[in-house]
Amino acid sequence: MLALTRRKSSADTSSTSPTSTDSGDEMPLPIRQLTTTTGAAAVPQPKKKNRQLSLLSRLSRDSADAPDDSRDKDTTAVVNPGIASHVVWKLAMRMSLHNESRFLQHLSRSMLSYGAPTHKHAESTHQHNHTQTKNQKLIMNNNAAGHAHGARDSVSSQQQRPPCNVTPILVGKAAPFTPIHALPPLPPLLFSSCKGVQTKSQGISLRSYVRWRCPGLRPGLSVRVVRAEIINAMPAVTEYVVHVVDLHTKVFWIAKKRFHEFYLLRKKIKALAREASPAEAEKLKFILELPFPRRRFRNPSLETIDRRKGEIEMFLRNVAALEPTSSELFLEIAKEFQLEMCSAEFITSLEKIDTTEELLEPKWLAYDLFVSLNSGSTVEGNTCYKFLQAFTNRCAVIEAAVCPECKTFEGKSLAADALKDLRNVITSIEQYILDNLSPRYADRMSLMDQSVDARGMIEECVYHAVEDTLLVPLERQIAFLVSATIDADMEARLADNIEKMRGRTQSEFGIPEHLQSEDDWGKSCHYLSMMDERILPGDKIQELLRSALEIFKSYGEKNLEWRENSALTADDYLPIHIYVVVKSGLKRPLVAKEYLGAMIHPSKMLGEVGYFLTMFEVALKYIADM
Repeated sequence: MLALTRRKSSADTSSTSPTSTDSGDEMPLPIRQLTTTTGAAAVPQPKKKNRQLSLLSRLSRDSADAPDDSRDKDTTAVVNPGIASHVVWKLAMRMSLHNESRFLQHLSRSMLSYGAPTHKHAESTHQHNHTQTKNQKLIMNNNAAGHAHGARDSVSSQQQRPPCNVTPILVGKAAPFTPIHALPPLPPLLFSSCKGVQTKSQGISLRSYVRWRCPGLRPGLSVRVVRAEIINAMPAVTEYVVHVVDLHTKVFWIAKKRFHEFYLLRKKIKALAREASPAEAEKLKFILELPFPRRRFRNPSLETIDRRKGEIEMFLRNVAALEPTSSELFLEIAKEFQLEMCSAEFITSLEKIDTTEELLEPKWLAYDLFVSLNSGSTVEGNTCYKFLQAFTNRCAVIEAAVCPECKTFEGKSLAADALKDLRNVITSIEQYILDNLSPRYADRMSLMDQSVDARGMIEECVYHAVEDTLLVPLERQIAFLVSATIDADMEARLADNIEKMRGRTQSEFGIPEHLQSEDDWGKSCHYLSMMDERILPGDKIQELLRSALEIFKSYGEKNLEWRENSALTADDYLPIHIYVVVKSGLKRPLVAKEYLGAMIHPSKMLGEVGYFLTMFEVALKYIADM
């Protein structure tokens, strides 16, 4: 048992016998006996101007000068183990290393679970402590009144106070830690080299990307383990749903894998590393040192499944970020990985897709950014993984503010601050990458057609790559934070009113007859509903823009850019947009709006993005207030 004790402070030792006077000289023995044995005896007042100084305050100050052995004779009170648990928990939240954080969290839970009494006993203990606290407050009030009447009343009231060594601090089941003042600080973004981390990602040239010399191998597969499902027939078996995107063709597919398949993949990688040269095996050491789940033969808990899902995803992302053209070992590992995600026939079909009409420069930049941001061997990737671990721990602190009994949440301001900090960190990482990006990308893109905004294209690639690296792994945590910041009453009213308004016609929404659509704005509703399928804020806002611009296209616009001199005014657009919001079938439109407002890049809030996002917010408020 971890026992924490505290020494008696000056306030605790005020009831013990004093050993010195105000001047520091030793008190005569008769006076000492008088003050310790008899509470009714009067103590001579000092002949000084400050006559209001009570004997109690002098005894408290003098007792601090007593020898340590005299104070240690009393039995000290045992500190509430919940306090120690909270201290260890807060320390765990500051750890950036995964294993250290898990160990301290386990130690914190062990402190809480040790010696926890039953609910009935804890309730009686709470009543006992409440009564004792009231008595102590009453005694303290009496002490304060006694100071005005002299030392006699103060000594008498001090004797009535129960000594702290008699009544230990009893605890029941400790409540979860509730952060009140501030969140634990985030680690600084140190883009510097360290042991096992390269100074900078080298990338490949555009010529090497265009003339891809690895047949049967795709130039980059982005993988995400989105969820884990327990098979009903076999509760001990977990199936992981993996979303895979081919970076070159943007083809998306879903793969379902079990743990033993990932386990065998890692086993193959270890075998290939043993057969390779020591220099090449050293480059692969960072992947083999990543935390990886152990094999289990019993039903795992939900917490265990979530932890294993995160560890598997980190392992897969690092393997996917290996540069196959750099060594033969990485080439063999990349082949094993891609064959695990899809078949050889499917890879062949991807190679046959014609992308000659698409620009190759953005694809080349996206591939290099994916390798540098998702590999733990690069400075950028190592920094991103450390931040992911720190922010996950920070969200665990905020989630502890949820009361499990009453289902209430008292950390709304903390959730808003966490979202703001997340957006600021993402913006800082994006700016760092833009400032340190190799000039070869800008030089190459400047040679493209003059109608193409090279700088804007580079920024879009960087924004998308950083958001994909940081926001997708934090999808569950961000959803919790956004849900904690919204108005629950407004969301309930919004859902009820949308359900009531779904049967109304376009005329009942105030849409003029000459603006009504024959297909009930079907394409616009479809694009808006796709916001639920997108994860990144940039992708969500693109679906919102497509939905809005489809309204202008239906009205007669021939281009896809909104103009202020358009014949369709804002007063005409808003009723149509409200109709589309109601008919789109968005699951939680208020959450989508809050997510976009919190996570969208600040530079995108200007222009048409800011305008249509404001119109979306106005439409939701109008529906909720009906």
